[in-house]
Amino acid sequence: MKARPSNTRSAISNMPHVLDGLDGRSAPARRFRDLLDSITASYGGVAALSMTELSQARQAAALMLRSDQLQVAVVQGGDADELSRLSDQVRRILVDLQQSVSSRETIAA
Repeated sequence: MKARPSNTRSAISNMPHVLDGLDGRSAPARRFRDLLDSITASYGGVAALSMTELSQARQAAALMLRSDQLQVAVVQGGDADELSRLSDQVRRILVDLQQSVSSRETIAA
């Protein structure tokens, strides 16, 4: 399938680190970008991922960002239940992403 020109795709498709309605200069936006860059780099970068895989990477980055925030709350005496659930969700997403990339690479080989 041939990729469409960038001027016919959404901003999210062209710049996956963009969060609609969020100032990209804020600390959470920068952290999200760092997390997403780290995740995608593990699989060859944004260009190497399909839209579905990129969506999984974005979801994992967003949940990891929330996990960072919850870790502070837990250290301050908060409840760790939500943190535990988020950690499990992130793990499942990353396992699914790894399987997706691996199966695509196997088929291509």
